Amino acid sequence: MQHAPGVFQRALAPGEAVEWVNTLGRPIYIIPIFNRDRNFWWRMEAYSYPLHICVQKS
Repeated sequence: MQHAPGVFQRALAPGEAVEWVNTLGRPIYIIPIFNRDRNFWWRMEAYSYPLHICVQKS
């Protein structure tokens, strides 16, 4: 927000895969998806798990 700085804080959750259990969250997780038939190509999938918390006191 432009006129209310500091109202929200961002926390990052860990990714969904088993290798990220009990780790600190990262801003972005990149997962490679490989071509299993011929191993000619691969593509990326990007995930993010932010939680925006309102810390404004009422």
